[in-house]
Amino acid sequence: MHSRWFEPIELIIDPSRIKEDLCFQRLIQDAESRQIPLYRATSSDFAVFSATEHSPGVACVGRPLSPPLATWMTTASGIWVALDSLRDPGNLGTVLRTAAWFGVAGVLTSPTTVEYTNPKVVRGSMGGMFHLPVFTEVDLFEWLPRFHESGFRISAAAVRGGIVPQQVFPTDRELLLIGNEAFGLDPRLEKEIDQRLTISRIGGGESLNAALAAAIILYEWSKEK
Repeated sequence: MHSRWFEPIELIIDPSRIKEDLCFQRLIQDAESRQIPLYRATSSDFAVFSATEHSPGVACVGRPLSPPLATWMTTASGIWVALDSLRDPGNLGTVLRTAAWFGVAGVLTSPTTVEYTNPKVVRGSMGGMFHLPVFTEVDLFEWLPRFHESGFRISAAAVRGGIVPQQVFPTDRELLLIGNEAFGLDPRLEKEIDQRLTISRIGGGESLNAALAAAIILYEWSKEK
């Protein structure tokens, strides 16, 4: 529950589901030691407010914490990820999970990207969303030029025609741009792109999943550090 980017407000548990689970026992002890309110609910209560059919018996109410984007952009070096109109909640959840794993400095989501708080996004991130700053409803037409002005190089994932990620040595100010699953990037963002990255296809298939493409690029860049 310790996270720089998420503040737990209250914890709800189903004692009948977690009484034998040592991991949840430690979670409860942590909440009590930090004076986080703890509420007990029945399995039937969880069936009402849980987004899954088989709830694990624990839920947390909290709020995300993020610094002002303008401040963080100028102080947080490293790799950033920007998402333009990503619509599948599973994809967004996977990107957040991957970004947290590879130590991404921040994630931007456009107003047309699926909601950050979508239950499928939360589950798909597997806790990753609580370990990095996520800036939502970001107008990329306004902010990508500002990232450029701050010394960032902007790379866009492309199905074809780009440089293979292995040939790009990441700097301390990189922004990876991922577009819509079906239509790619908004053409109006093209002028802000410094280079396109294309993952080599060895076998068949039309394209890679957007989240998988982001994961491969982040992995390749992590090897270059």
